[in-house]
Amino acid sequence: MDNKEKLLNELEKYEEERIIVNKKANRMTIIAVLLIIGAVLLFFLEPIIGMILLLIGMGVLIFGQAPKRKFAQSIKTNVIKDIVKAELGDTATYDMNSHVDIAEIISLNMLKRPDRQAGEDLITGVYENVHYQMSDLVFQERQVRSNGKTTTVTYVTYFKGKALIFDYPGDINKTLKVFENGGLSWGNKLVKIETESIEFNKKFKVYASSKEDGFYILTPQLILKMLELEKMHRGTIYYAFENGKLYVLINDNSNSLEINVNKKFDIKFAQNIINDIILAPAIIKEFGLDKQKYQK
Repeated sequence: MDNKEKLLNELEKYEEERIIVNKKANRMTIIAVLLIIGAVLLFFLEPIIGMILLLIGMGVLIFGQAPKRKFAQSIKTNVIKDIVKAELGDTATYDMNSHVDIAEIISLNMLKRPDRQAGEDLITGVYENVHYQMSDLVFQERQVRSNGKTTTVTYVTYFKGKALIFDYPGDINKTLKVFENGGLSWGNKLVKIETESIEFNKKFKVYASSKEDGFYILTPQLILKMLELEKMHRGTIYYAFENGKLYVLINDNSNSLEINVNKKFDIKFAQNIINDIILAPAIIKEFGLDKQKYQK
């Protein structure tokens, strides 16, 4: 039995419970919506009663969704953790409440500093002598709007996706930054370079500590692999070689290892979970971080 079948068998044990939890949550949602509609209708006739109904409706809505969140967390605790070990080895770790170091990601100057941030689903491990970590991250910008009488504060998400950090043993003291559709400026510290690939140049902007450093890292094979990874994910993607590490930031509005209680736990669901888990080792292999160049 392979790991996909093992995961599917484990998930199938929870399928009946998933259906029950989902049905209960849906019933509570219907009740909450009816209460909120009633509150709106009553608000102009009996404002106090309308407000009370509105508060009750909101409470029912929040309370009714809580079992779905609790159920999803139990799947991560009881199933995902074991599959991470099965796919990545006994040295791999999984913590659904932790994430990669946000300060380290910000220090790359590839994304603007967030006003509010969050992260989850940290996976760490070692593959072919390359230490890696990956997690979901969300960065938000604070926006203030005023019409002279009232001021409204909102938080707009500008990065939601995966952050991966690869710490290879080789001492490559060179910097390369590749970004798609915008990015921050590095002034005179890095030089802009173009490759022989027209497709790559249209898709990405490339900066390096020098042209020689840039082309030492950015080989034709790596260019192809970067393009392939970009095509696998919607949104934008950023690459950075700096301080002996490779950083990959995938801004695709995704939530890795998401346990969607509204969807059936079938083979497609299981495969998506495994694809999220094995992403880091796959990049190590495809990008050649296990080769001598990054190992010496």
